[in-house]
Amino acid sequence: MRMSTEPGNVIQRMSRRSPKGGRPTQEVAAQLGAHILSVALDQFGRTGVEGTTMDAIAATANVSKRTIYLRFGSKRDIILRAIEHGFACHFDPVAAARPPDGPLKERLLYVATKFLNASLKPGVCNLEKLADWALEHAPDIFDRLQNMMNDGPVTLIRSVLEEGVRDGEIAVSDMEFTTRFAFDALVRSPRYRILRVGELANHPRARREYLDRAVELLLKALAT
Repeated sequence: MRMSTEPGNVIQRMSRRSPKGGRPTQEVAAQLGAHILSVALDQFGRTGVEGTTMDAIAATANVSKRTIYLRFGSKRDIILRAIEHGFACHFDPVAAARPPDGPLKERLLYVATKFLNASLKPGVCNLEKLADWALEHAPDIFDRLQNMMNDGPVTLIRSVLEEGVRDGEIAVSDMEFTTRFAFDALVRSPRYRILRVGELANHPRARREYLDRAVELLLKALAT
């Protein structure tokens, strides 16, 4: 059973050390680190990078500022680590899951639904705000986020399309372009229509109907 990373539970466990002293267990230390990064990501999303101080992160996480600096070194470092943590929480589990066997349309729908649903979570909206900041102020951090996206969601969609080519269900002349087009059409576009312009209702039926039509159109264009 996973231990809660709520502030009180984590701090209580940190305080339950052996009477002989010593460092906390690796498990507890890892949970505290994850808790701090979750708090930092939320703070960056709420008040922006410039409006978030290390003092605010420490106070909200119920730890000392010294603990923050010992673990992460600098505000820039905690930004990068918070991005990695958020991505690992929201996208890595989806990217690691293998789509169920079946027709290509059902496999694409499965992957697209999982990634679209994940992209609509509040934590991902915080990641997006950090990405916007990094694009202007820290290109290396932005590149790191792009690489994580390419290594996770984009790669999984590519693998599904490649299986479709091997099975003779579709023909693709430019896999790189097709993969990115599919990701845009199945994840980025509906997310934008839901969150930014309100053209698509944010409930399962509306998302499913959109993805059904988008996948069918994509596969028609790629049909052998």
